[in-house]
Amino acid sequence: MLIIILTPIILLSSYKSINQLVKSYVLFIWGLILGCIAVFLVLDLLLFYICFESILIPMFFLIGIYGGRNRKVHAAYEFFLYTLIGSLF
Repeated sequence: MLIIILTPIILLSSYKSINQLVKSYVLFIWGLILGCIAVFLVLDLLLFYICFESILIPMFFLIGIYGGRNRKVHAAYEFFLYTLIGSLF
């Protein structure tokens, strides 16, 4: 329930700061939200792992496109690799 309640707050709070590629930003946020909901709803360990890892894809693009500093693409790759390798264990 908390994810569903926070989604409009997330989108409204970023209304003025996101000026470019707004449709893709909203699409990535919704992909992230759907992945989070799926993580909490699945009962199988394999499906949990797949849903948990599927959250990395929209996060990679959100960090890579809408990150704050010059090295945002590098930060997106590091986030993706460290989280993927860490979750394998």
